[in-house]
Amino acid sequence: MKRRGIMALRLAPSEVEWVVNDNAELGVKIGDQFFFLYKGESLVYEDARHDEKDDGSPGDQMYWRPVRKREFGECCSPLNYKDFTKVGTVSLSDSTEWKPLTPSPPNKDTEGKDAK
Repeated sequence: MKRRGIMALRLAPSEVEWVVNDNAELGVKIGDQFFFLYKGESLVYEDARHDEKDDGSPGDQMYWRPVRKREFGECCSPLNYKDFTKVGTVSLSDSTEWKPLTPSPPNKDTEGKDAK
């Protein structure tokens, strides 16, 4: 029996991009959605902003860039290209590849839950 309305989603390797954000978190970009590795789960930043500031104003815009060679491997430690002694951190001034992180639309898995 053929089911209607159900389609298997098959992605090509070119549709998946490995990224790092300015929190030095490993992530994957699929289309316009970003998922970041956090304690074995997929973390989604729905508003693409850092936590609000102490004065209650909105947090700063988050940024992402493609993962570079030797950044993530067996130990998953991004490299700070501005200061190589700061392993596991990143610097927004280490390249021109940083781009603003776009908000991910909410989905039924995250609605009503506290998202970071």
